[in-house]
Amino acid sequence: MNPTQQHPGASGDPADPPFSNRARPRKSASARRPGVAGAATITLALAGLGLTACGDPPERVLIEETRVISAREPQPKVNAYDGERFGLHPMSWTVPQGWRQVGPATMRFVDMRFGPDGEGEAFVSALTGDGGGLLANVNRWRAEMDLEPIQEADLQNMETMNFLGGPALKVDIEGDYRPVGATRALENYRMIGLIQPSSELTFFVKMTGPADLVEQERERFEQFLRSVRVRSTGQS
Repeated sequence: MNPTQQHPGASGDPADPPFSNRARPRKSASARRPGVAGAATITLALAGLGLTACGDPPERVLIEETRVISAREPQPKVNAYDGERFGLHPMSWTVPQGWRQVGPATMRFVDMRFGPDGEGEAFVSALTGDGGGLLANVNRWRAEMDLEPIQEADLQNMETMNFLGGPALKVDIEGDYRPVGATRALENYRMIGLIQPSSELTFFVKMTGPADLVEQERERFEQFLRSVRVRSTGQS
């Protein structure tokens, strides 16, 4: 994909600026989430993408029948996203200039890399429900950066950023980053993350990389946030 082109269906920047005042606004649940149609679209897509809450796995079925694809038939795309195969992807976005999209990746709607060696990453994921709660997720991210946990009252002093037309809690921290499954920590890293909960689903957006690189790419990250849209019901 040409990084200057929009992902199919992407639109322009919203009027709202990405940053808000430090005080977290008290808004109703309906004001903190995408529109009802958008939430329903994403919730249905989560089920199709396997991103719903935990439950009993379906019974395994052994597939024994095969057939050769005719040369006249459309050829399947290798490593295609589920959304590309089945039209399930409920979001659109613009890949920032100089970044590249990768995938497919488990539990991620969008997965991108940036930096000379791809050492920086940014992604969007979502879970149905509250995703475990704001405090638990903030402290999970802090633990990844080898930082002490915070208390519930500390959430009131954290900044918000605009995402999908509503405020999302912003986490901006530095430390020694240990990704899930890593055997050693990466020193002097920075994480900028957003958590946007609602009664239907919770969005997670996270950008990580060497601290200097994250600061250098922060504006492009904000441009990406402004480009993300939820497809309307029935949009192709």
